[in-house]
Amino acid sequence: MGEKLYLVRFVQRHAEFRLAEFEALCKLFDIKYKAHTEYTDLSPFWIVSFRSEDDIRKILSRSFLIKCVLEHYACSEQSLDHLAELVKDIPQDVFEVYRNDTFKFVIDTFATSMSGKEKIDTIEKFAYLPFDGDIDLKNPKNTFHVIIDNRHTIEKEPRAFYFGRWIGDGNREFIDIYNVKKRKYIGTTTMDAELSLIMSNMALVKKGSLVYDPFVGTVTSSCFGSYSFGSDIDGRQIRGKDGSMFNDSHLIEKSLKSNIAQYKLQNRILGTVVCDITQHPFRPDGFRFDAIITDPPYGVRAGAKKIMMKEGGFFKNTEDGKSFYPATIPYELPDVIYDLLNFSSVYLEIGGRLVYWLPVIDDEEENDLKEPPNHPCFDMISKCPQIFGGWRRILVTMEKKCDPESIDFNIKKDHLVEPFRNRFFTKMKLNSEA
Repeated sequence: MGEKLYLVRFVQRHAEFRLAEFEALCKLFDIKYKAHTEYTDLSPFWIVSFRSEDDIRKILSRSFLIKCVLEHYACSEQSLDHLAELVKDIPQDVFEVYRNDTFKFVIDTFATSMSGKEKIDTIEKFAYLPFDGDIDLKNPKNTFHVIIDNRHTIEKEPRAFYFGRWIGDGNREFIDIYNVKKRKYIGTTTMDAELSLIMSNMALVKKGSLVYDPFVGTVTSSCFGSYSFGSDIDGRQIRGKDGSMFNDSHLIEKSLKSNIAQYKLQNRILGTVVCDITQHPFRPDGFRFDAIITDPPYGVRAGAKKIMMKEGGFFKNTEDGKSFYPATIPYELPDVIYDLLNFSSVYLEIGGRLVYWLPVIDDEEENDLKEPPNHPCFDMISKCPQIFGGWRRILVTMEKKCDPESIDFNIKKDHLVEPFRNRFFTKMKLNSEA
């Protein structure tokens, strides 16, 4: 069977991330596709072809930025009547296989609205289709969509009309399941659930993957069957709040551990350790992660620190056996990013992905990390910006292509800038005074 055309309808959120997530999922499932219309962030509609519906269902099972996918039959840029004529010209054997199935029609409008009577009139335009089965509005075997796209036009007539058969919806339910507001413990740097799940897709996380977060949050990508490990220089972030809370006379722990139990991921979390990525317990001889996913601290919600090394190497235990807490020093953003890249070049599998956030101040006069730095051991896969007022952060995805020349190999830190925290709050103050 040859390839069929499908209409991908994306959600109206995080438009800059949609194509990158789609391509990541195609690679994850080894799926080939061909674009038949040009993709643009300005439109949620995109026509592509796949080898089978099974390929589409695999993508939908993991996609958080696809609303639905339809088998594409026709598109008109003129009118609904013209769309109906185009569908009428399609060989009827295409629809014959659905003749006796239960069905329903859905009139789907984008950036416009229709009255109930207008929707019924629209459905009547397709009354010639050879459907003899019962109409079932609750659980039909087939659902046919008429989509009316009225985006970015001041004309009376919408700019495009589509007709297709519903294949499936994206996996938006996961976003509600992992909603931050529903968690027992929210850390100071807890990531929005939707973005966390998208990051896991960008990292090609799958069942059995070994995933590491060097600046640990409160829930990781283990919901996809991966094994996760985390670390942080601040043990309080891992342990949670000292106090607990009572609910229905039961003591409830508020910590990373309580979140893991809440989502029943105990068998997927390998553990956590208090360390930084410059002084860590890992050994380079054969130990590798499949993915490193992180949101490095940049001093707005939580400041970054690292262990201060004294001359003579690692700290040693005290003679009396008591716990010793080494001194820490500020960890500026350029150092964090470059150390993260160098660490990942050693401890990622070849083909493994590094996914991290890079904050940027929107001011051309600032000597800033305007673009994510490259590394000779990595290919740059995508750079997806999330825009805020006066600043943005870029979701950077890199894929390891080779091992470094030596364990001690480091790329140079060629950006020596004022701490991001200072520049961020200076920018916010200037904006408020403007």
